[in-house]
Amino acid sequence: MKSLNLHLKIIFFTAELFIRGLLHYIYAKYLLRNILEQSSSNLNIKILVCTIIVPELFAYPYATLAGKNLTGQHLRLLTLVCAVMPVNDSLIDNTEIALNRLEKLFIEYDSISPKNYNELLQTQLLNMIYQSDLIHENLFIPTLQNVHNAQIESRRQIIDTPNLEDLQEITANKGGYTAILFAYCVKNTLSTEEINFLYAVGYWFQLLDDLVDCKKDSKEEITTLANSLSNSEFQLLLNKQNRKIIHQIKKLPYSLWKKSTFLFKLFYLEKLSFAFFEEYNRNPQKSKSALVETIKILTSIRHAYKEILTFQDPLQSS
Repeated sequence: MKSLNLHLKIIFFTAELFIRGLLHYIYAKYLLRNILEQSSSNLNIKILVCTIIVPELFAYPYATLAGKNLTGQHLRLLTLVCAVMPVNDSLIDNTEIALNRLEKLFIEYDSISPKNYNELLQTQLLNMIYQSDLIHENLFIPTLQNVHNAQIESRRQIIDTPNLEDLQEITANKGGYTAILFAYCVKNTLSTEEINFLYAVGYWFQLLDDLVDCKKDSKEEITTLANSLSNSEFQLLLNKQNRKIIHQIKKLPYSLWKKSTFLFKLFYLEKLSFAFFEEYNRNPQKSKSALVETIKILTSIRHAYKEILTFQDPLQSS
């Protein structure tokens, strides 16, 4: 019976990801139609991928854990915040833009004249974000600025080779503050325990993101933990972060069932990320065909399936 329940859980979560992901894609294309018309095709892809992945892999699981129902307003805010991230990234990655201008573009966005389309897009998106009634300005805006500062610090991964300790701090801050920001799109306020938990989860997500992008980052000479550590060292770091998440989630005032469900989804995503990593190492060429890329995704899920079946609830066994 336990094995059957796990099979059903995997099938349900996979179907949920695909169906809701498709709906998010349609919604994002509609909401951001004017933005997408002005940006490059490469940036469009990054925006749409982010607006699908973040709600699916983080926002909905976290909302379920916290007992929050996501309304249309929540989805709109999430989509806008997801969209501004790759735009801001593209500006930060452009090492010809001075740091003081990057600060002004983000903080004084309504009083500085954009010099190109990406600067204009960021200004438009920030205007739309700050108009949301869901924002608690004293909490949301400083967190958004923390994310921006972490992204600027991550520029060192492009123009420098940070030591391991600095690289861990850069990765943790980039992922941690981003997770906290997206949580503020779901809830107006967060307890200290939730912030500590979200920071740990965000770091974990950033590690997996770096793993999936390992080949691409190496080619572009971007230094990450995934391409700096051996496979065994990276796995040890990920396991350590898993233990931190389990330690932090125990402190949250949510039901055991909700906590266990959240941890299962993280376990699912971890195994799927490693399967993606292996599949794209075998077939590194990105195809222009959506069908070919979908087959790669389905192949990764099939390879990950057996691993996912080994899930043991750490809250039940501890």
